[in-house]
This record gives sequence, C-alpha cells and structure tokens, in this order.
Amino acid sequence: MGEPVAVHQAGPDPVSTASRVIGHVSTGTLVVLWAVVLALRLSIGWPRFPVPYSGRRRRGTERGDL
Repeated sequence: MGEPVAVHQAGPDPVSTASRVIGHVSTGTLVVLWAVVLALRLSIGWPRFPVPYSGRRRRGTERGDL
C-alpha cells in the first residue's frame, strides 16, 4: 500500500457583507414575528375564529332542496 492520499475539497466562496446582513435581519425579523404571534395566541387567543353556527338549518326551499 502506498502513502495516504490527502483529499482537498473546495469550500463555498465567502459570503459578501451585504448578504450576511440581509440574512441576519430576515432571520431576526422572523424570530420576532414568531414570538409576537405566540404571545398573542397565548394571551388573547388571536386570531379569533367565528363561533360555529348553532341555529336551525333549513330543511328545504320552495324551489327544491339545495
């Protein structure tokens, strides 16, 4: 057997500063939005969904059943 072969893989190119800032800002915004929605859901139950209809349902109409 011969000498071990070293494998060199090219890494990704360094990310520009602008892309890095945009990534941090968007991630931070999503985390803050998630925290606000969770706080609203736990405190006031937002978004509120309408109460299901519990009245009488029509059995039929004069024009025929729908």
